[in-house]
Amino acid sequence: MSRRGFRLPSSDSLDPRVRSRSPLPRAGTCREFRLPSSAFPPHSIRAPVPLPCAKTCRRGFRPPSSLFPIRIQLPSPAATLAREQAIKARPQSTRPLGYNARKMKKTTARPKGVLREHLIQSLRGGQAHATFDQAIRNFPLDRAGIRPPGLPHSAWELLEHMRIAQNDILRFSQSADYVSPPFPEGYWPASPAPASAAQWTASIRRFRKDLAEFEAIILDPARNLRRRFPWGDGPTLLREALLIVAHNSYHLGQLMLVRQLVEK
Repeated sequence: MSRRGFRLPSSDSLDPRVRSRSPLPRAGTCREFRLPSSAFPPHSIRAPVPLPCAKTCRRGFRPPSSLFPIRIQLPSPAATLAREQAIKARPQSTRPLGYNARKMKKTTARPKGVLREHLIQSLRGGQAHATFDQAIRNFPLDRAGIRPPGLPHSAWELLEHMRIAQNDILRFSQSADYVSPPFPEGYWPASPAPASAAQWTASIRRFRKDLAEFEAIILDPARNLRRRFPWGDGPTLLREALLIVAHNSYHLGQLMLVRQLVEK
């Protein structure tokens, strides 16, 4: 039994020149065995398996089929192109966004794209810091105008500054005709305390409205996050979103600190 798993013919049936060699001669030593060229089409792969010499096979010896070349038929370029076109031509699903086929019920709609989803989560906060709602919920209005010792701003100043700056970024991202207020005096309220409780509530309501409007822009698939604006110094919508995230996060931390100090 040879290493290949088949029995070699008797030594008297072998040619003396072949007997001293391996039963599988090197390529080119057999000139009697030929395969037609049609056996290997242009898009086939042949494994480099050596063929047995025809002289060793003339007395009824048949090598196993594992010694013959293995052909792997690959699709032609035309067939591949036709398959891709057929996939693109398939009708899109008519199910609404957020429809979960497994649970057979509507779930919360998720924005298209991981980057847009992460931006929405960062704009709403709550991952690495307190949210806006947590910072202003049940805030004592009689202390909204107090500047704690060692801190430059009151809670009202921080709230109104966040609202003005966020609205400025929103309007700048929407139109080239928008004109920003003068910096820095145009981004802070005139007094450290609100004139009334209604003014405090109106500022919170406008902040939430502007944030929801900016989130709608982020979720709009027609708006390219990385395309530069043709106005300003060439910023992108992605840069403006990150600016709101960083600015609100910074001042929310200040607002939480002011709240802890004035509530003591």
